Amino acid sequence: MILRSTIILFLLTIALANNSNGTTSANFLEIDVGSRATSMGGAYVSLCEDPSAIFWNPSGLTHIERTETLFMYQPYWDDTNIIFAGVATPLGNSSYIGAGMFLFNWGDIEQTDLIYQDGTGVIFSPNEYSFSVSYARKFVEWFSFGSSIKFISSNLDVGRISGSAFAIDLGVMIETDFFSSAKQKDGLKIGMSISNYGTKLKYNEGIGLLIPSDISEDNGNWDNLLTQVYTEGDELPLNFRIGCSLKPLNTLHQKLILSIDAIHPNNNSESVNVGAEYAYIIPGRARLHLNSGFKGLFMTNPDAQNNSEYGPTFGCGIELWKNDIPYISIDYSYRAFWTMPNTNMFTIGLYL
Repeated sequence: MILRSTIILFLLTIALANNSNGTTSANFLEIDVGSRATSMGGAYVSLCEDPSAIFWNPSGLTHIERTETLFMYQPYWDDTNIIFAGVATPLGNSSYIGAGMFLFNWGDIEQTDLIYQDGTGVIFSPNEYSFSVSYARKFVEWFSFGSSIKFISSNLDVGRISGSAFAIDLGVMIETDFFSSAKQKDGLKIGMSISNYGTKLKYNEGIGLLIPSDISEDNGNWDNLLTQVYTEGDELPLNFRIGCSLKPLNTLHQKLILSIDAIHPNNNSESVNVGAEYAYIIPGRARLHLNSGFKGLFMTNPDAQNNSEYGPTFGCGIELWKNDIPYISIDYSYRAFWTMPNTNMFTIGLYL
């Protein structure tokens, strides 16, 4: 029943999608979360097994064995920066919960108007954020389902104008023994998720929505009368992801993971993400890994000089263990862009 509902919602997503650039708001929700996921080109819907699953696929929380936290920091373009913090824990009875906050800070921006086009001297700092609460359940050994309820807020700061929206995320994870000689649930994994299915984001609060009614300084006597401006809502960036991953190399000391995701958004063309990870394991002590990938393959790009706006991604990380139990992970990723400055991302995970 759950799988059938997910497929029906996916078909509705395809039917309603317009594949048009610049038609949605709160597009920070499309920025990848986690250095490991980012360095694998965002091909992560079937691999997420930590609190970043709150963003990628909430059903991935069913792989968490004890309480985990994840902190991510990314200096983005110009003075903007991104922060993600998430926590997840098992409840028992094959149930899991998680919570996460995603903050996009636009930095300091100087206000301009028609008279002072070089700046008025007034500095404002807009920001956007989302807060998610997730629940996941493993129904059988090979099938998991998860969902998130998400509150989204956008604050323009000038005139204290703000807007908000609500959304839900849905995800499933299917684990098989295909291409696995050991028959230990480490074969082909399939993941699907729908993100940001919700209400329109509408800017409906703030004194900045009150403007003088008198448009002329020479005529009229309504200069003290303010008019309320009502704005129309904009759709959220709805995304459907389906992907799979497998381990062609899986030994005690070495693992190789290959993954691929297909993305269907409502504000752009379809695309494909691919990623790979090589890990070297020191049993009982540490896990070291190198990652690489490519995001946005086959995406239609308005810039005729580049086939894609994204370049290759690279990353590395280490997970330290004590008595065969992990207690900390540190990851780094580097993403290249063809049309924008390249970015770095830093992530720390703690096992409590």
